[in-house]
Amino acid sequence: DGVSLSAAVSDLSNESKELRDKILYAVEAHKQRLLRTSFITRVLSFVVGSLTYYVIGSIIALTLQAWNMVVSSNPFEDFMKRGSDAKRSVSWKYLATLDDAKRVTKSVKKGAKLNDLFVACLTAAIQKQHESLRATVADKKMKAPASFNLVVTTHLRGGLVMPNESLGNKIGAFAVKVPTKVKCDSSINRLRTISKALQLWKRTPAPQISFLLTSFIGNWLPERFAKYALVKANCHAVATISNVHGFTEPIHWDGNQVEMICAFLPLPSSIPIGIVVTSYNGRIIMSVDADASVVPDADTFLQWMVDEYQTIKSEAVQGQKSQ
Repeated sequence: DGVSLSAAVSDLSNESKELRDKILYAVEAHKQRLLRTSFITRVLSFVVGSLTYYVIGSIIALTLQAWNMVVSSNPFEDFMKRGSDAKRSVSWKYLATLDDAKRVTKSVKKGAKLNDLFVACLTAAIQKQHESLRATVADKKMKAPASFNLVVTTHLRGGLVMPNESLGNKIGAFAVKVPTKVKCDSSINRLRTISKALQLWKRTPAPQISFLLTSFIGNWLPERFAKYALVKANCHAVATISNVHGFTEPIHWDGNQVEMICAFLPLPSSIPIGIVVTSYNGRIIMSVDADASVVPDADTFLQWMVDEYQTIKSEAVQGQKSQ
């Protein structure tokens, strides 16, 4: 995964000592900020925050998860059955500079995050992919889905791997329903709608719950039941996306500058599309690993994501001019 890749790359780089020192400095600075807060404030914050986040948040997360498992469907399942022996479709592409993507995101919606932008671009690409596949079948009654589910992965430690620590995947996730049609058919409105949905999930401990449950299922339940449970937990998701925050400055191996870092996401069972978005040295790189029966042309799929980003950027500029 992207976090383990970044940790391995940093340990092998010429700047490994400087990078380790930065991590330790950031951890120590965080501890000092906590110590400057009064003991009573920390206790009250912990009690109130834990009640709101873990108790109420868990109820919301489990309720939404159960509802998603019951009512959701994957509009690509029919194509996956037809191409059960299909190969993988793989590609990678440059999206934008990190500063440009941040500027566009902030101009669209206050509080919106970069991952909201990436999910919006992915949603548009999936919509176009389904339209393309529908055009190849004789069944004219096949309709475009009004919405579908995406699995958003979250590293439970914020992507932080401590120096001399063994690599391991501590990754949680949640399935979020995203719309294919929005008001005025606007890309900006799509981003705003998706950002609102993601923010709801981020206020719950859904990633922690998923990590604990999948760990228990994988370690203690029979393999056949574990596979069935994990497929159901994915809520018939169309795709899964991971956002990895990489190095802000260029790093080197044996004196040679590393030009690009690109991770790939192994596809979970029953999910046909996996996307990883990685930032490195001020640039954003996307990769796709997909079932070729669903995404026969990976280059075109990623280009659709780039096109959606450019549309969002254009609409944001036009909106600012109209104001």
